[in-house]
Amino acid sequence: MSVFVVEDSKNMQSALVDLLDVLGGFEVLAAVGTETEATDWLYRNRGKWQLATLDLLIDEGTGFNLIRRCKESPDAGRVVVLSDYVTPVVRNKCLEMGADAVFTKSEIKEFSEYVLTLKMQ
Repeated sequence: MSVFVVEDSKNMQSALVDLLDVLGGFEVLAAVGTETEATDWLYRNRGKWQLATLDLLIDEGTGFNLIRRCKESPDAGRVVVLSDYVTPVVRNKCLEMGADAVFTKSEIKEFSEYVLTLKMQ
């Protein structure tokens, strides 16, 4: 499963890439830390990714805007929000905007289980 990661913390970005490697069957195509980089990558790589993981508070922008951009293409993959700033209201907003799932970074086990089920589909 091809994955696009948007996370501004280099440590978290690296940990997420490592986690996907350990889970197996995931290929991280790109990992970026700003909304501008993410937008550029998305436009250049339409239809080439199956899973995007998005942090909400990133450098130079917001993951909220990226949810919409990810879902613009008819062949868009799954979008999973993984952020420290998830409240019930934020979770609902993300889902309404088109996110397929929303997790806090403390719910890494649940995130892992979710992406593993995607891989099996």
